[in-house]
Amino acid sequence: MRLARRRVGVTQREMAARAGVPQSTVARIETYQVQPSLLTLSKLLAAIGLEPRVHIEEYDDHDDGLDTQSAAMTPQQRAAREIAQDAFSVALRAGRPVK
Repeated sequence: MRLARRRVGVTQREMAARAGVPQSTVARIETYQVQPSLLTLSKLLAAIGLEPRVHIEEYDDHDDGLDTQSAAMTPQQRAAREIAQDAFSVALRAGRPVK
């Protein structure tokens, strides 16, 4: 959700106000402290002109490995990974070469 919000160029506070929820709700979702219901996610995305799309696919256990890897990380390692992922996304959108 953070990437979608940043792509649109709004702050957590702006997104929350448009959706009629507390800013802390957006912050907790973006920091993986809570998983939003589909209704809440839809409301937040609609507030910035987006909508969720769900695709049904065969099960892929790739995410299980990523979840295990993430659970073994310290909070600092997870934060560093998130910063690197955000930088990667920004570079891709800007059309810059990505290493």
